[in-house]
This record gives sequence, C-alpha cells and structure tokens, in this order.
Amino acid sequence: MSFEASLNKIENTDNTFEKQVEVLEDSFLDSGKKLDMALLLILEEKRACQVGSFKILEGENKHVAEETIQEFTKDFEETRRILDDMELPYFVKQKPGDDDDFFGFSILTAKNEGDLKEVVEADKNGDDKKFGIMMGYPQTSVDSFNTEGAFDWESELPLEQVQKLKEEGVTPFINFMPSKEGWENELELVRERMNIINSKFPKLYAEAVSENVGI
Repeated sequence: MSFEASLNKIENTDNTFEKQVEVLEDSFLDSGKKLDMALLLILEEKRACQVGSFKILEGENKHVAEETIQEFTKDFEETRRILDDMELPYFVKQKPGDDDDFFGFSILTAKNEGDLKEVVEADKNGDDKKFGIMMGYPQTSVDSFNTEGAFDWESELPLEQVQKLKEEGVTPFINFMPSKEGWENELELVRERMNIINSKFPKLYAEAVSENVGI
C-alpha cells in the first residue's frame, strides 16, 4: 500500500491546542505514550512520534487468544480515533495480525503530512538517525544508538543516584536511550521538557509523576 493510500488525511481543521490537550489527557493511552504525544504538540524539534502496543508470540503454534485479538483490535481503533480527534495525520505501520512474531499495532504520527512522509520514509529505509532526530531525541543519544556509547542509566549509575532520579520524578520523561558521552546534558534537557509538560499539561504531569513515585 502506498504512503498516500495509507495516510489518514485531516483537512479544514480549526481544532485548538486546548482541545488536543483535553483529548490526550482524557484518552486511554498509558502515561508514557501520552507524554510522547504531548511533546509532539509543544516541541518544535519533535516532529513525529510512534504509538502502539505489541505482544511477542512464542511457541510452535504462536497462538493468539481471541480475547487478545479483541483487546488489541479495540486499542488499535481507539488510538486511531484519538488521532482523528486531535486532527493529526498518521500512517498505520502495522495493524493487529500483520506480523507472525509480534501481535499488535504500530502507528506513526506527526505535526503535518510533510513531516509524516519524512518519518515514514526514514523508518522504511532503516535510517535510525533521521528517525531518532524526528522523534526529538538529542543528537548525542541518536549518535550512540546501538553502539557501545549507549548508556543504560538504570544499571550503570550508582543505585543511590538512580533512586534520587526516581524520587525527583524525572524518570517517566526519559523517552530515549541516553549516551555515555552526553547523559548529564541530556538529563538537563529532560528536566526542561518535564517543566514544560508541567506547565502545559498539568493533569498529565501529575499522572506521570504519581505513577512513578507510587503516590
């Protein structure tokens, strides 16, 4: 299927940012996906994001229970409805039942059709750097992706430092793999984005932080 045929096009929109915030905050999406969508709406450098959910299929038969099929199909249609209500263009990368190893769905969305076409092409071409930049990840993080320069902060930082970050409430806002070279600067960027979310999406901010610290 061509990009044009698979693209959900929104025309003649007069939807406001306030309406998009309301739709997003009241949606069924988990807080991590909501945060990513929120950053798409407010960050100039973030031009696209990916939403979806997967279940790894294992065993010889790779059987998918009817209950799972219904659940993922419902989530898929509800996610599309949310994007329609927010008046964002999107591309269905995978719908439930498309893959023999993963059962689930994946949807790419962006601020506009031009950005969407770019991120779809980057994804199809396996251009991880272009894809990561469009997702709003820091350059240092993108450059270290899938290399020894990637930094798993939860396992590589001292336990007490990890605990402090969790207590600070910053961890739900780290939506990329940091780099050994630039993780401290990247963390400051995350804090800046965290403050923006708090200002523009107070309900979502409270939800994410409360889940993280177990309030």
